[in-house]
Amino acid sequence: GAVGVEVKLTSTPNSSDFRGLRRFREDCDKLGRKFRQGFVVCTCERVKKIEEDMWAIPYQLLGDYPSPSPKKQLNNLECQLPKMNPLPKE
Repeated sequence: GAVGVEVKLTSTPNSSDFRGLRRFREDCDKLGRKFRQGFVVCTCERVKKIEEDMWAIPYQLLGDYPSPSPKKQLNNLECQLPKMNPLPKE
């Protein structure tokens, strides 16, 4: 089955933050693929169920990242993301 994940810079996720995941779910249905769940990874404080198969989850659940202060949230975003090595060229 398919799982959708989006990343949003919001601490108060709501139904409108899941529009893209709803479209993805509809596309899965049209293609005959089972949509399992959709997740918005964000700066919320705890897991929040938005719909039957849609959840908002704090980015801290993905690793050992400190909670940002509201003023520093945007400025420190790059510092909080893990460094990734580029893919090797073929």
